[in-house]
Amino acid sequence: MAQPTPRSYCSILLPEKSRASSPSGLFSFIHHLIKSEAQNEDFEAMASRAFFDPVVALRAAPLLTSTCSLWFAWDQHFFLHLFNKPEIRSKSNELLPTYFGYFFRGGVTRVLVLLSLTVSSTLATCLVNHDSHWANGSLRWYTAGMVLAASHLAFVPAIAPKVQAVIEDTSKGQSIKDLDSWLTIHAWRGLTVDLAAWGCFVVATVRNIQSS
Repeated sequence: MAQPTPRSYCSILLPEKSRASSPSGLFSFIHHLIKSEAQNEDFEAMASRAFFDPVVALRAAPLLTSTCSLWFAWDQHFFLHLFNKPEIRSKSNELLPTYFGYFFRGGVTRVLVLLSLTVSSTLATCLVNHDSHWANGSLRWYTAGMVLAASHLAFVPAIAPKVQAVIEDTSKGQSIKDLDSWLTIHAWRGLTVDLAAWGCFVVATVRNIQSS
C-alpha cells in the first residue's frame, strides 16, 4: 500500500479553494492552527484563574489576616473576662497566674504571626499592584490599614506591666485586679487600631472589586 505524501496530506487538510496555490494555502492553514492554539492557551489560562487568581488572593490577604487578628482579640477578651464572673471570682486569683502564663505565651505568638502577615502582604500588594491601587484609590486605604495594624504594638508599654503583674502575682492574691486593667487596655486597642485597620482593608478590597 502506497504511503501518503506530504502533498496528499495538504490536499486533505486544506480547503478545495486553497489547493490551486498550495504554498499560500499551506501558510494560511498553519497560521490558522497557530491562532487556534493560542486561543486555547488563553482559554486555559482564564479557566485556571477562575479557580485561583494569585493577584486577587494577594489583594485580599490583608483583609483576611486582619480579620483573624480582630477575631482572636475578641476571643481573648471573651475567654479571660470569664474570670471576673462573681461566682468564680474568688477562685480566679489562685488559678489566674498559672493559666495566664500559658495563655499569654501561646497568644503572643499568634498575634505576632498574624501582624507580620498583615504588614508583609500589604507591602507586597502595594508594590506588585501599585498602579492599579493608585488608579482605583485603594492605595491610601492599604497604607492606612498597614499603619494602624502596626500600631497594635504601640500599646505594648502599657500592657506589658499588667501581663507581668498577673503572671508573677505581684499583687499577692489579687491578680484579678491586674487582669481587669489588662482587659480594659486590650478592649480599647481592639476597638481603635485593630478595628480601624480592618475597616481600611475592607474599603481597599471593595474598591478593587468595583474596579475589576
